[in-house]
Amino acid sequence: MENKAIQNPTPEPILTPVQVSEPKDKFPVIYLVLSLFILLLLASTGFLYYQNIQLKNMLASYQTQSTVSPTPAIYQSPIPSTTADPTANWKTYTNKDLDYTIKLPSQFFIDERGCPNNLHFTFSSTTTPPAGLLDIYINVPAQCSSENQCLTNLMTSYRGAQSAGSKALFNQISTTIAGKMANGIEYWDPGINEGGTVIPSNLTYEYFINNNGKVLDFQFVINKYQNIDEAKTQKVLVDQILSTFKFTN
Repeated sequence: MENKAIQNPTPEPILTPVQVSEPKDKFPVIYLVLSLFILLLLASTGFLYYQNIQLKNMLASYQTQSTVSPTPAIYQSPIPSTTADPTANWKTYTNKDLDYTIKLPSQFFIDERGCPNNLHFTFSSTTTPPAGLLDIYINVPAQCSSENQCLTNLMTSYRGAQSAGSKALFNQISTTIAGKMANGIEYWDPGINEGGTVIPSNLTYEYFINNNGKVLDFQFVINKYQNIDEAKTQKVLVDQILSTFKFTN
């Protein structure tokens, strides 16, 4: 039996544990976000607080100013412009037989020889009628029973005069008298001077109206003008006189 050398076992090396230091954890991202949010919140809160202070100061300043109330403006309604009535100081003529009134300037004189159915008013610078600048005739025509018939007869006579060689001109016109429509004639007679006979020119406005079955004839004769345009300047006076005419029944 062979003798084997006994070998001592090689002792295993003792491993000393190496302590490995663990890395420290990094600052979590959520903490960073939260910190930023808190900073923003604080900044916005400070801004709002500053704005609130400014608003309070503005309100305090406004209330201080409003304690002195301004004097209220007094509204004055505009005074309407009034046009003077040119007929205000005229004299009034009343005809009880034909139931009307009419106003005339003080320069008019009344010729009542035909009263009450044929009145003559004359406008003159003297006290001696009838040769005035404007003659007015208000009468009840005897040859017609309606205003249309009176107008037809008048136009027929004027046309006959033109056919006979008259240089007179006429136009049919209309106006309102005492709220009634009145038809009539504008008639221009240029006058003649033949053989020493002088017939002066004149412009006539003649109207017819019916009141309770009775026809009235209005004649306004404008005298002493050499042409029709000059004579028409007196139409304003004619219209003013007509505007004062009223029936009393």
